[in-house]
Amino acid sequence: MESKLTISNNQQKPLSKNQLLFNKLATSIESLEKAIEKETNQFEELVEVYNKNLFPIDIKIANLRIELAKLLAKVIENVGISKKKHDSIIAVINDLCKNAFYVIDPSPEQIEFYNQWSETEYNIDIEYQIQEKEEPVTDFKSQKEGEETDSKIQQEEEIKDSTEKKEKTKKQFFREERAKASESVKKKSIRCVYIALAKVLHPDTEIEPVLKLEKEELMKKVTVAYSQKDMATLLKLEMDWVHKEKEHLESLSDEKLKIYISALKQQATELEQRKAGLYSNPRYSVVSSVMHMPVPMAISRIVSATREGKSACKSLTAIINEFKIPNRQEQMVEFVNEYYNDLDED
Repeated sequence: MESKLTISNNQQKPLSKNQLLFNKLATSIESLEKAIEKETNQFEELVEVYNKNLFPIDIKIANLRIELAKLLAKVIENVGISKKKHDSIIAVINDLCKNAFYVIDPSPEQIEFYNQWSETEYNIDIEYQIQEKEEPVTDFKSQKEGEETDSKIQQEEEIKDSTEKKEKTKKQFFREERAKASESVKKKSIRCVYIALAKVLHPDTEIEPVLKLEKEELMKKVTVAYSQKDMATLLKLEMDWVHKEKEHLESLSDEKLKIYISALKQQATELEQRKAGLYSNPRYSVVSSVMHMPVPMAISRIVSATREGKSACKSLTAIINEFKIPNRQEQMVEFVNEYYNDLDED
């Protein structure tokens, strides 16, 4: 694939090392942009299919699990239940609730029910899970001016986060933790692109009045985008300027070409991260198991899972209706034993 933005060999002489690198990066960027657009459209299509077909079933199953857990809780009130059966029922109640809470945000009443039967409270349990998933975040600003201020702000944010965690749901926690991990990497990329653009677009580098004025306006936009941590706008400004210079690319000095290459490298890195990040984007988590499949196959799997989900709904509904009939304690204990044995095998 040949990039629209390349340095051509008009003077019938070999391109320099930096000119070749510029062409390679420009081609890579255009390929990445097309790949990101294609995969985003595919994932959006899968999410739409999931929301239309499987999501309502998942919600129904989650609520049925909680209803079943509440029915099982009533069995424990029976004085004749042995300690072994008692512990098995509690384990099943906890598992039913946890599976349900992966799909729905629990209500205060549901959290209270969970806390009644769980060894640890819901919020503490969720916080523990998050700590296990957290990865160290590199502080790219260390050893630079303002490090102490950044550290203070970070400490304040950590205190604030710790306080807020108690009031947030599991899905909110995971969304925010993923966002923080990617944000720390993004900050370094934004700064590098900003520095590269500032070297090229700074008005002091231009003698001609018209171009000087044009660069002043562009630098204002660059500064605003940097202050707002808006990588997309920074990269657009960069590419707009490079395209504007396209006619003169062949005559660019090696020093100026290196500046363009530095900015393009950061853009390519950013795009690679965006492309890889699509697979861990919380928005697409509901279709994560089929993301790597061709779209027709993925849709087929979602439709098949919908059929299986409907069958599961019927089974759970039948079990719940049976357990609502008086004197069904023996059947409920039998159900718990089967469920508990499946847990042990997992």
